[in-house]
Amino acid sequence: MLIICAGPDSFRARLKYRDLVGAYKKKYDEKGSTVEHLPSDNLYETLLSKLSNQSLFASKKLLVCEGLFQKLTAKQASNLRDAVYRDADISVVIDYEDKEPKATAVKSFQEKELFVYAHELAKGAELNKIVKDLCKRHGVAETRIPSLIQRYQSDLWAIDTALQVLSAMEDGDLGDDANLTQTDNMFVLVDLLLMNKASWMGQYTAFDINGILNSTVSQMRTWHMAKEGMAKGAHPFVQKKLSGMRIKDADKRFLQFLKTFYASRNSLATGDEIVQLLA
Repeated sequence: MLIICAGPDSFRARLKYRDLVGAYKKKYDEKGSTVEHLPSDNLYETLLSKLSNQSLFASKKLLVCEGLFQKLTAKQASNLRDAVYRDADISVVIDYEDKEPKATAVKSFQEKELFVYAHELAKGAELNKIVKDLCKRHGVAETRIPSLIQRYQSDLWAIDTALQVLSAMEDGDLGDDANLTQTDNMFVLVDLLLMNKASWMGQYTAFDINGILNSTVSQMRTWHMAKEGMAKGAHPFVQKKLSGMRIKDADKRFLQFLKTFYASRNSLATGDEIVQLLA
């Protein structure tokens, strides 16, 4: 079985991608010992090999990958379909794509062999419902929905980041516009942090440090995607801003941010300790 989670709404596609992996673990393997994340190098050949060398008595397993159909030829797609058929549902393959594969690329698959969850950019009532659900998740009042949509439109990554910041703010007396302005000001601070400008150290006390950390990790991820031309789900303003941003030792910095995020989430660092790890 092959399941594809596709954009262009990368936020919802990634969320579905993550939820499906979680659902597999809950149903078949809570420890995740049968879950394998396949590397992007030689992805087609690696996946074909794993599907073709199965025993009918093998235990169920999950193969997780990204970008399987980006460079797949029609012949390779047909070979993949045959491998999925022979596998006889021993393996579940979950693939993330930036956009829905063309019909010609998946035409050889039968109905029960392939499931495609395509996510177009949300608009109107659908967008309103999604942002409403995000507000509930982050514990932010639904009255902020119009301001969030007006400011960030269909960019759910930006909306989710803004909600993380708003949920971390302790002053509940500020109005929507004031809070969102403060959120935008924090993004300016995050930009300074990304570029390793020491001036951010003199400004961080005006914000929640966990909100800064969350936004830093999110923005750094989007920066990497923008550099690779893969940030189509991000707001055009964010893409333009990050594409022009120069970050020295970007990979090293991103690893530093991820380590700090891990330390924060596991109560290994709090408050000024987080600041020291970010500096």
